[in-house]
Amino acid sequence: MKSYELSTLELQTIFSLFLKDLESKMINSIDLGSKDFYFTLISDDPFNVYDENPEHKIAIGSLYDDILELKKLLKDEDCVFTKVDIDRLSNILKIYANF
Repeated sequence: MKSYELSTLELQTIFSLFLKDLESKMINSIDLGSKDFYFTLISDDPFNVYDENPEHKIAIGSLYDDILELKKLLKDEDCVFTKVDIDRLSNILKIYANF
């Protein structure tokens, strides 16, 4: 049977590969330019695609806001990395995917 688990060590290695790829391409940052707003799906269970009556809503997010909030984590030693921060980080990674 296939394993659908990803260990934290595997995730760390994947992020390292991602960062090495950016370094090899000499990408130190991405200028968002006029890109700021994006669509996002709000759902209690976004992975339940078989729900007969989904309660999904489409919202608009802001990359600028995501970046500002993530940078706050760098300034505060006592900060707690939350689920919202994971969502913010995933939005930033999507920018790199489209670069």
